[in-house]
Amino acid sequence: MLFNFNVDGKVDRRIELAEPLERCARAGEENTFVQAIIHGVPPRAAHRGILNMTTLEKRFDKVFKETYKALGMASYYLGVLPPAKYQRECDFEHADGMSSKELLVQAKHFVDRQCISGAVRCLVQLEGLPRTLAQDWIEEARLVLECRQAAEALYSYANSKGMGTIF
Repeated sequence: MLFNFNVDGKVDRRIELAEPLERCARAGEENTFVQAIIHGVPPRAAHRGILNMTTLEKRFDKVFKETYKALGMASYYLGVLPPAKYQRECDFEHADGMSSKELLVQAKHFVDRQCISGAVRCLVQLEGLPRTLAQDWIEEARLVLECRQAAEALYSYANSKGMGTIF
């Protein structure tokens, strides 16, 4: 696990990817699918790693508070948040008619349930200052999602190849 210092001087815990990617590349050096997946991992993530879920969630909490404050909403500090409009990501088709406050509350609902993709879908629809405040978190979350997708593809491929040798 790598440690990087964030803007506040606190340590961000990162999951190292360079060595595991190198091992996968060597193991599948003759396989074009494996090579395509490995080369599809963003260089930034491969070089410095990705944030672990705990760090990503903690960063989101900070972004949420700053953005909520920027929207001029004091109810958060009183412990009163409106309920999220959608309970599951699959129900969240579009944000038509949702305010920045509703999008932010919806993103928090998804992060609290470790649904990072749902939170990203909400936050990318913010505009102006709220979007600017959330941008760094969105980029970090996208790296996590891209790497998770690559890992799942490699795992599924390896699993299917293994099953093929059994039958």
